Amino acid sequence: MSQNDFTIANQGFPAFRADLNSALQALASNNSGATEPSTMFANMWWYDSANNIMYIRNEDNDAWIKFAELDQANDKFVLSGTLQLDDGTVSAPALTFNSDTNMGIYRGGTDILKFVTAGTDAVTIDASQDVTLAGSLNFADNEKAIFGAGSDLQIYHDGASGASYIAETGASNLILLGTNFRVNNAGNTQSMIVADDGGYVKLHYAGAGKFETTSTGIDVTGTVVSDGMSTNTAGTSNFIAGVNAGNSIVSGGNYNVAVGDEAGTALTTGDNNVAIGFEAGKTINTASLNTLIGSYCGRLIDTGIENVGLGYNVLGADVKGSNSVAIGSKALQVQSFSGATSANNTAVGHNAGKSVTTGIQNTLIGSLAGDALSDADYNVAVGSGALSADTKGSRSVAIGYNALASQNFTSATQARNTAVGFSAGDTLTTGIFNTFFGYNAGGDLTDGERNILVGVDSAAKITTADDCIAIGYRSGGGNAASATTGHDNVCIGTDAGLVLTTGQFNTILGRSSGNAVTTGSSNILIGYECGTGGTPLNTGSENVIIGNGGDSGNGTQRLAIGHSVTTVGDNHFTFGKGSGNDRVYNQFTANASWTRVSDERYKKEITDNTDCGLAFINDLRPVTFKWKAKSEIDSSLPDYDANKTTADHTEKMYGLIAQEVKQALDNHNITDFAGHDIIEDSGIQAISQEMFIHPLIKAVQELSAKNDALEARIATLEGE
Repeated sequence: MSQNDFTIANQGFPAFRADLNSALQALASNNSGATEPSTMFANMWWYDSANNIMYIRNEDNDAWIKFAELDQANDKFVLSGTLQLDDGTVSAPALTFNSDTNMGIYRGGTDILKFVTAGTDAVTIDASQDVTLAGSLNFADNEKAIFGAGSDLQIYHDGASGASYIAETGASNLILLGTNFRVNNAGNTQSMIVADDGGYVKLHYAGAGKFETTSTGIDVTGTVVSDGMSTNTAGTSNFIAGVNAGNSIVSGGNYNVAVGDEAGTALTTGDNNVAIGFEAGKTINTASLNTLIGSYCGRLIDTGIENVGLGYNVLGADVKGSNSVAIGSKALQVQSFSGATSANNTAVGHNAGKSVTTGIQNTLIGSLAGDALSDADYNVAVGSGALSADTKGSRSVAIGYNALASQNFTSATQARNTAVGFSAGDTLTTGIFNTFFGYNAGGDLTDGERNILVGVDSAAKITTADDCIAIGYRSGGGNAASATTGHDNVCIGTDAGLVLTTGQFNTILGRSSGNAVTTGSSNILIGYECGTGGTPLNTGSENVIIGNGGDSGNGTQRLAIGHSVTTVGDNHFTFGKGSGNDRVYNQFTANASWTRVSDERYKKEITDNTDCGLAFINDLRPVTFKWKAKSEIDSSLPDYDANKTTADHTEKMYGLIAQEVKQALDNHNITDFAGHDIIEDSGIQAISQEMFIHPLIKAVQELSAKNDALEARIATLEGE
């Protein structure tokens, strides 16, 4: 290190040489020294050895220009001050490299710096300090792109896990801005997340949309599965969602679900309640086992238990009632018990039981079913409009559309009506103890009592009659031309008593039996089409006809038994069949004997009786006897009874012995006498006493002939 004033004085050679060597050393060492040279020249170099700084003197020789610093410890050159270059171009950068002139730096315009690679712009920095890359910006594994003064935002790839991260490491938010936002798979072939400004956000599974936000909420495609949720409360396994929902639950309130604003908001220690909907179960406190779904559903219940409500405002007024089921808009909406009560009401359907207040044990199923009932009890109504007008009637059953639709008791009444079928009993108003089964059964009945009507249109025209039974299609006046008011009629069978109007006390059994009776009363008709043949019975009364097709005519007090048998007339009892000689009859007002047809027009092979007369009568033995007890008869007989030791009739009897009659018949070779019979199954022998009149007539005739002969002989002998 050396400095010199670079002035060679006029001196001797040795001094000259020393002065010259000093000047050359100063030039060789760039005038290095701890202080500036004492003599300075324009454009002169000075190396400040104290600070390792290289200076050059300015043209005015009045200041030093700092050129560079030297890092003596590391043997490096440090450029100081401003380095000015030509602007350059993309093809001829202002700063480049000898071995690679296609790479460098140049000025791209005012305040624009460009970096060139391969003769092409690679990086541009503009006046706003914005950087534009022509290619990719690559980071090695685990190297981070860091943003923010506190290095809060970091983007990097974890080489160990293979995962990539965008991390907000500070205390603020990570915000992504965009009109539309998309997250797709690596191949850009499937959507994963789609979000549109002012529109929906949709989540995809395997490219298919599954969860989407909408203007009113969310839309889920597929099945929602949860492994269980428990929130917020001191109790166990409670789930709540909504403003103030379940917000009062304390320790001991377990397994409750409250979803919807104010749902279950008063719930404290109640268990196993479900309240879903605005204010559903709002006031439940310690009650348990209620399930209430729908806005305002069970909103006033506090201690009532085991209620089920589904629908808008169902059970909306009840406070302490329990064990009710209400499903459908406004079902049981005004039911209200101020004291603990097991109401046990069930109402299913729109407005079903909507007026029930303190009634209990009612089952109402169907739109408007029992919708007017208030404090009535023990009713069953199933079907739209069933029992829809009644307010205070109890213990009725109405099953079917509009069944008992008009029944209405305005004061507490044990109605006890039962109606099953479409419109069954639909006009009944205040009648009680009636039973209707079948479409339109008792369709016109209003206030009749104790009627039983079974079958389509059974007693459909009955209006005010009492104590009638009609079983069968159109039975009991089902097709009457006018209102049926006759009471105490029993009609069983299709069309039995079809057109009854004011007739009463009739018993009509069998299909189409008595189907013409209108005003006739106190008739008993049993059998298919009984009372309908020949002259149909319509106004006649007090007849008893038994048998299919039995024909009473339109008479009075006629009795008949037999298939298609026709009665002989009023006050007669007829049995047999048909209307000819196969009948036996008795005029019970005139005599007690039986009459049967003996008209010659029905007979053939008519001959005189010659073999069944006096001789046969003389062989008969009239006897007196008493009947044995059943324990005394032969045990082979069908009515033997060892325990029956006394006869039903113990007095002396007069008669004949059947076996002796049979012997007399055999003795006279009489084979067709109907006065003796042997019962085929048991072998028991019997006689018909009236059949002995004909042999007696013959015997009398024979005796008369003998008497005539004797009288003639006596007369001859006496000379008359």
